[in-house]
Amino acid sequence: MSLKKITLPAEQLTAESFAPFGEVIEIGDREPTVSEDQFAETYLDLATIDVIAKDGRPQLNLVRATPRKLPLQVQSLERYQLSSRVIMPLLFYPFMIIVAPSGATADPASLRAFVSDGQQGVNLAKGIWQHPLIALKRRMNFLTLDRAGPGRNREQINLDDGLQVSVSF
Repeated sequence: MSLKKITLPAEQLTAESFAPFGEVIEIGDREPTVSEDQFAETYLDLATIDVIAKDGRPQLNLVRATPRKLPLQVQSLERYQLSSRVIMPLLFYPFMIIVAPSGATADPASLRAFVSDGQQGVNLAKGIWQHPLIALKRRMNFLTLDRAGPGRNREQINLDDGLQVSVSF
């Protein structure tokens, strides 16, 4: 097996740069709804959750990710075909997400790497290829929201030759 090597620039996660892959979940300049006692702010409707295909229902998960060493050895990618997928960190530490556009297979040449500031999450659109969560500095917990129900939602592909991804910060 030969190992293909690529270098990806680590892009700052912004709504504009991530738009082809889904939504960035962040407060930004939104106005909150403030509780009557003034001790809680609620930021409403931060993402369009899409889980209802084939009688699906929302499924809330906790994922614990161990930091990965770079360069990253990528053997496989996954996608959620019947739903969007929310990934939200529970600690304010940066993490990376590597994605590729939707398609029958993932083209390594189309991979992009984004780094969250730790206060941003993402809502990946249906069919977007992604590498499993990449914690950078420490072990982290993430809430994920995707679809449960009949039908196969998650698909994984193995990259025939494997891929070594170096990320430039």
